[in-house]
Amino acid sequence: MPIVKAVLKAYVKSIDLTRKLGALFTAIEVFETSTPIWHPKPQPPPMIEQHREEVFEHRMLFFFFFFFLFFICYSVHLHFIKTLRTPYFLHHCNNIQLQLQKSFNSPQQLNHLPP
Repeated sequence: MPIVKAVLKAYVKSIDLTRKLGALFTAIEVFETSTPIWHPKPQPPPMIEQHREEVFEHRMLFFFFFFFLFFICYSVHLHFIKTLRTPYFLHHCNNIQLQLQKSFNSPQQLNHLPP
């Protein structure tokens, strides 16, 4: 601010019109480049672009990770659906069901039931 005061004093003391205009423009330039106390310019955080790139990279990694996880789960799901529909597996289920029916209908099982 002392520079502005000196330039304004030179403006007041100068008689020549070109010197007055030069002093005035110099004062305006100094005033614009200096940061005023009453309205400081907001400073962006350092390396904001690098932070944005890191956030973007993390989002892409999460996206690919969950997509990969979904792909694995879905392919396992499809695999089990295909195996459940095979005749061998259905025959196996029928055998288990028959064995359970036989075990519950067996006399040994009936003896253990309460009266």
